[in-house]
Amino acid sequence: GKIYEKSGREPEAIALWNDLIDNKLKNLNDYYQVGGFFMTEQKHEYALKTYMRGRQVLKSENLFSNETAYLNQMLGRYEAATYEYIELYNQNHQQYSYVKSQVLRMIKDGHEDGIEKGLLTQIQRNPTDLELLELLYEFYTEINNFDEALVQAKALDKRKKENGSRIIALSQTMQNNEEFDRSNKALDYIIDNYKDTPFYLEALQERAKNFEMKAVRNLPVDTISIRRAVQNYDQLFTTFGRLPQLAEAMYRKARLCVFYLNDLRCAESELGYIDQLALPLVRKADAKLLMGDVLIMEGEYNKAKLKYSEVEKEFENTQTGAMAKFRAARLFYFKGDFESAKAYLQVLKENTSNDIANDAIRLYLTIQDNTGMDSI
Repeated sequence: GKIYEKSGREPEAIALWNDLIDNKLKNLNDYYQVGGFFMTEQKHEYALKTYMRGRQVLKSENLFSNETAYLNQMLGRYEAATYEYIELYNQNHQQYSYVKSQVLRMIKDGHEDGIEKGLLTQIQRNPTDLELLELLYEFYTEINNFDEALVQAKALDKRKKENGSRIIALSQTMQNNEEFDRSNKALDYIIDNYKDTPFYLEALQERAKNFEMKAVRNLPVDTISIRRAVQNYDQLFTTFGRLPQLAEAMYRKARLCVFYLNDLRCAESELGYIDQLALPLVRKADAKLLMGDVLIMEGEYNKAKLKYSEVEKEFENTQTGAMAKFRAARLFYFKGDFESAKAYLQVLKENTSNDIANDAIRLYLTIQDNTGMDSI
């Protein structure tokens, strides 16, 4: 057949191969040998025909699932490929990890529909198989179909008695993808069904954070959503009090009050609560820096500098200390003391390992380019 093909006698090659597949193969080894030949020659249609014919002759629908799955994938038949990969799992459940990786690898633009159909067909045949539901859930998550992912997550949560762990993780994935409303749907499920678990507190916090992140994602900032986020944080504090584990929520509320609602008293109150909590110094550092910003807005420059200095000394030679030093430099800049500002910035900009180094360089150059002997 190969000789015919290379000699330009392709019809004769095709006739020979078809006769071989249809009439000459008798046992399992014959089909593996001939199918393997066609696969090596990249003749996927003939290889697939060989294996499908083998199923008929040997009267076993379970044969060659791995080979037929691969060949259908190569031929762009993703529904059939998915179906065959799962047949491999049905025959041997120890193949689950391999099958899952193969199915999820097939996800590309335009192929999701076929994979989904193959998955759903197999699940309809085996509706009680939790591993297949797990695979369907991971498929929907992978293609960012979060509505369907949440449906599957709820089903798995009930059947595997996961107490909300999968759903809280899915809500975080949605949040990372800026699907804030969908993330809140998942969190609402936790809030409604798991009040007596640690996830309840986490869900309330993340729900408030979603409103906050949604509000500041676009310009102009949605102040209605900002206020709603603040209300959610207040609901959290009313329900649980101002616990140490809610320090981040207090800090986030304070930031909203300072930078979006211009409510400095609200911010001072929350930052004061954080200061009173029994927390490690590193967890109080951001609150102290934010309090310094509030004091600048109130015109209390010396008190602001004192806050920054405290953090700088407590976290010398760290990223947090560098941030405190930058804010002190910015304070001098705001006051018009450009030489003091440059002295701080000089140190920061030379240490390029600091996250704040680029900001320090930018501010230093701003001062350098706009001041001089003949300038007022």
